[in-house]
Amino acid sequence: MGFDLLQFLPTMRERSESEVQRVFIALAARTPTAELQAYLRHLVGSAERGVARDAYRALVTHFRSPAGEDLGRFRDDPVFRRLAIEAIGKRPSEQSIDELISFLSDDPIGETAVATLSEMVTRNPWLLPVVIERYRAAGNAPALRTGLARTLASRVEYVVTVALREQWQDAEALVGDILRTRQANGILLLLNRTTDHAQRDSITALIGETVRTDPWLHSEYALHADDEVLAELGIDRVVLDHQRGSRKAENPRRRIVVVALASVTVLPLAGYLAWAWFVRGEISGGTFISYLSGFLWAFAGYAFVLNTIYLTLLLIAVACVIRQQRAAELRTHSLLFAPRMLPSISIIAPAYNEQETIVESVTALLNLNYPDFEVIVVNDGSPDDTLHRLVEHFELERTGREITPHLATKTVRGVYGSSRLPGLIVVDKSNGGKADSLNVGINASQKEYFAAIDADSLLEPDALLELAAGMIDSEHPVVAAGGNILPVNGCRVEMGVIEQVGLPRNRLARFQMVEYIRSFMSGRTGWAGIDSLLIISGAFGLFRVKEVVAAHGYLTGSEQYEKDTVAEDMELVVRVRRNRYDRGERGVVQYAANANCWTEVPETVRVFTAQRDRWQRGLIDILLFHAHMAFRRRYGRVGLIALPYYYLFELLGPWIEVQGYLVLLLGLSAGVVSQEAAIAAAVASIPLGMLVSMVSVQLVEYRRRVFTVGGRLAMVWISLVENLGYRQLASAVRLRAYLSVLRGTTGWGVMRRRGFSKKESKT
Repeated sequence: MGFDLLQFLPTMRERSESEVQRVFIALAARTPTAELQAYLRHLVGSAERGVARDAYRALVTHFRSPAGEDLGRFRDDPVFRRLAIEAIGKRPSEQSIDELISFLSDDPIGETAVATLSEMVTRNPWLLPVVIERYRAAGNAPALRTGLARTLASRVEYVVTVALREQWQDAEALVGDILRTRQANGILLLLNRTTDHAQRDSITALIGETVRTDPWLHSEYALHADDEVLAELGIDRVVLDHQRGSRKAENPRRRIVVVALASVTVLPLAGYLAWAWFVRGEISGGTFISYLSGFLWAFAGYAFVLNTIYLTLLLIAVACVIRQQRAAELRTHSLLFAPRMLPSISIIAPAYNEQETIVESVTALLNLNYPDFEVIVVNDGSPDDTLHRLVEHFELERTGREITPHLATKTVRGVYGSSRLPGLIVVDKSNGGKADSLNVGINASQKEYFAAIDADSLLEPDALLELAAGMIDSEHPVVAAGGNILPVNGCRVEMGVIEQVGLPRNRLARFQMVEYIRSFMSGRTGWAGIDSLLIISGAFGLFRVKEVVAAHGYLTGSEQYEKDTVAEDMELVVRVRRNRYDRGERGVVQYAANANCWTEVPETVRVFTAQRDRWQRGLIDILLFHAHMAFRRRYGRVGLIALPYYYLFELLGPWIEVQGYLVLLLGLSAGVVSQEAAIAAAVASIPLGMLVSMVSVQLVEYRRRVFTVGGRLAMVWISLVENLGYRQLASAVRLRAYLSVLRGTTGWGVMRRRGFSKKESKT
């Protein structure tokens, strides 16, 4: 077939239609003849850019001529030079090493050259001596020496071992240059793991001066080296702050918070007293009792409006779930797995001190049912055994995978992979927080979308498929999508797979189970139904890579806004939406009601309080950071409906609710409020809330059964009793966040993980 088509090439050589040109480009893989090679060179020199790029890719892939010879008019084009580098990297030889070295000083593509060199010497260790020889011959060429040192960083253990064995004269200088690239954490891992004291002593003597005098290396070793290694190096231990990275401008201005709190606490009482004085002419005990009754009626109205909104969202959610179910019944498995039907996805899992669950979590991610995905685990400078357990269990080695710096981040210390598991990449980086880790994962991604999940969470096998399948039916570009988060407490887990679903035994965790189901199935599904969804959980969310890069990634102190936040998930959704509106483009944020992610929830009041404090601090920060979007038609339903709701019911709501509960309790105890007002407040709060909770539980099982009959009955009971203590606790805990903001508290705090249960659970 290929040779039959080639007979038409002389007569069609000058045809300018791109379709015709691409037919012959495609033939290069099957019929790499000299005649076709000449035609491809002709296209590179004369065709439009897109065709020329495809012709050049075919030329450097299927013909053995030096890649740089055919660049022609595109010699200064970074895209074409990257293609040349990739082609050279596929032909390991000493000549290829020299060709790649010529690109190291090229700023736009030097990173690609380093990554390709690293990958080449990792796959072909016999080329390492060649790179070392070229490093020694580099003389006083800083860019060249640095590029070669970064190449050797991926095999630093080999370099150190050989240098000590052969007693190289330049060993300290060479290893010092490698260490200063900040990508040679292999030495640190080797020092921590070796049981050969003589080897450890030799290595510490070799690197000691460099580590002690370089501030970054000194800090990294002080944080992560074993005590015996630190003693050898003469460095004091530094304990990593639990906040996970320094924080910049994380909290809003205190003055704004004070004004907001005064508007719902002091001002109502002050206004009523002023009215009583100027209108009625007196202030007495009866005046205060009258105020309490009036406040209670106002609280009943507030609760009625809030629960009416919940019921409206619930009705919308029911319609959305039914619509999603009908659409799912039409999508066959073969349709979803057809080429290019669903987007390619990078699953990014930031990991910090996740040694208890990291192996099971990653195993579950690798077993997901999806046509085109990769798993990128980002170790955020964990001081525990997270990285070591990943390397040991999955048999990982350092690789030369390129990480394109689309977004500014903390230093990447190393990239690990395995030929046995080509879909798993582990990136080790300096501590910078979850948002910084996600930005590193975005830089490492080579897919169209990325899914941000927590490393201690478990996805159901079809969760990613369910999340992405809704994009098929969307009339507008999908910029983000979210799914359900359910507590894994009480479930039996085996090797990253939930074998049996069960209710948590812990009472606090049981209340959270019902709360999570209500929040996700009713709230977020409903908000997505009116295209106003603002929150996608950081534990499980899907985002379009180019949209996030255009918005400058997650909010961190390293990026454009020089600001950190603990609510990176909500902030990113709001900013991506804002950017689309500012460009006059429509973008959809979807919600998949059948895509489930399971995560561990707090089982002690202390950890629960710290978690909700962080959530509320983040909400306060983001709502005030994006305050200019509220009540503006330019931002559509987000500005006119969603943001006003969050300001009234989520930002100020905790203060209104706690005051309402206190007035109700004190008024009934003292007998100073009317029974009608008390009954109105109770009816507006409890029955409607129960209805929303119970219907939400049914919705989560609309497509398939998740809980046993006993479990469903237990959740009905929890829906009733949560109104008698738990909801008041949750509101009171959220108040603490305002005090934390006023005190200037930052960071994530600590959440102790128990790990996944492997025992039978009782429902």
